[in-house]
Amino acid sequence: MLLNKKLKSLIITTGIILLSGCSTYTEFVGDKKLVVEKVGSTYARITHASLYTVESNQILLRGKLKRRSFQRGAIPGHLDVQLMNLDGKIFKEGEFRYSQKGSISRVSLFSIPIQIDPALISTVRIAHHVFGSHPAFVKPLWRDITLD
Repeated sequence: MLLNKKLKSLIITTGIILLSGCSTYTEFVGDKKLVVEKVGSTYARITHASLYTVESNQILLRGKLKRRSFQRGAIPGHLDVQLMNLDGKIFKEGEFRYSQKGSISRVSLFSIPIQIDPALISTVRIAHHVFGSHPAFVKPLWRDITLD
């Protein structure tokens, strides 16, 4: 009886994780190993996200967002990007728009420059937010987070 409850709980938890669209993988930027964490939404999933070295103190986050349903047209929302330090604490975050590939496409593309030394980062988390869960913004903006 107890085993059945634990098994049922494990299956439900696994299903929730798979349906949420969250995935994590490791990527090398130069000789630095960074973790990239992608979190999708009910409308879209982040299908690709890659980091590239532009200069010694700048990296570029590029990727693709794909609509989950078979509808076509613009994907509502924006992307939240969070940078975590070597202790796993968020120290910088920002909200960014993405560009629609075409008026009838289910795909949007994003390219986000990050002005920081890659040695200071351990994880880059990118999440799609559907509607106005954050205040409207005019241009991309990075905010520094104070660490306790």
